[in-house]
Amino acid sequence: MPAGPGSLALWLSPSVINDAGWHGFVGYQDGGVCPGRSPSMWVNRDDAAGGEPFAGLHYDSCMSGTRKAGVAPSFFEANKYTHVAWVKSGTDYIFYKDGVASYTDPDAAATVDLSENYWLGRVDNYFAGTMDRSEEHTSELQSP
Repeated sequence: MPAGPGSLALWLSPSVINDAGWHGFVGYQDGGVCPGRSPSMWVNRDDAAGGEPFAGLHYDSCMSGTRKAGVAPSFFEANKYTHVAWVKSGTDYIFYKDGVASYTDPDAAATVDLSENYWLGRVDNYFAGTMDRSEEHTSELQSP
């Protein structure tokens, strides 16, 4: 994801979603949160789903060393491919699920601190499942 307006998109199918764990699928961890793993995403257990077989999308970023993180609830289903797009538009983070804007964080970082490296399939722990394409755009993706 660029520091300014831009997008990060991936196709993934998590095989594990309700183990109370975190499963990083894009990002980097170099010993610190800010800017070490900015920006990054994980599949995490979604306690708000009331035991349903869905998991949330956890995201993490930083601006000038200040952490900005949150969870888009009920984002993933086990063993089902989902297209995930994280769009930064001004001071909004917009998360698209299969082409539909499904979660907006209106208090995002104006400028995102970028880690020098990125991993696919892990951050500070490993993703469980399969991944297909990943794309980084210097423009804001929008739904059709």
